[in-house]
Amino acid sequence: MFSGLESLNTFLWSGPVLLLLGAVHLLFTIRLKFPQKLTFKAIRLSVTADEESPKDEKNLSGFAALLGRIVDGKTEGEALFQGRGCSVVLRPGRELELSPMEGNVLVKLLPQRELIPALRRQKGRLQTAG
Repeated sequence: MFSGLESLNTFLWSGPVLLLLGAVHLLFTIRLKFPQKLTFKAIRLSVTADEESPKDEKNLSGFAALLGRIVDGKTEGEALFQGRGCSVVLRPGRELELSPMEGNVLVKLLPQRELIPALRRQKGRLQTAG
């Protein structure tokens, strides 16, 4: 039995299979127009300030801090994070409501013990809760 596993292992890690993996990697890299080139730009945009944003929303940590203040009830009203073709709305309150459509998400705080009753009141509608 072990000799069969050893021969399978030897085949799987042999030169032709590794060459095939490398070729598939190159094929997808070329077909997807080298997505690796955007990795460092995405990292830079997530941690650097955007000059058009308010002071507390300049980067990812600012968004997280604002979300924490809204959840804790220390900030009044709602917050809108606008992206390119999408948005996230943070809204206080515990009652579920419909999100805007087409790439826009409505986020509300709902404690676990209130989750099932709130979902039951909205039975029959498409929902995402987590």
